Amino acid sequence: AGSLALCQLHHAGARAPADLIATAPVAPSNDPETGARALTEEQVAALVEDFVAAAVRCDAAGFDGVELHGAHGYLLCDFLAAERNHREDRYGGSRSNRERVLREIIDGVRARCRPGS
Repeated sequence: AGSLALCQLHHAGARAPADLIATAPVAPSNDPETGARALTEEQVAALVEDFVAAAVRCDAAGFDGVELHGAHGYLLCDFLAAERNHREDRYGGSRSNRERVLREIIDGVRARCRPGS
């Protein structure tokens, strides 16, 4: 009936229960409160690729689009939040640097998925 099918992609980041994932959760910066460890720059690059690859799979499965979940203290939200992102590399500091991971994901999705999806 003309409706669209979208898939929401997210990463729980520091909110992932360690007992469920069998390791320490990850975050932009070390977080003693949750026990999350900071991602390295190489791991951030892999994270970007993982989000893009997931979007490509959604595209191949016939979804009309994807939504990147960047709220509620999940990983993308933590990258954006100055109070939780204490990185001193290209993914931390200024607002544009904190937005970089999200922009890289969006650029990758747009480059590798169908136009308009």
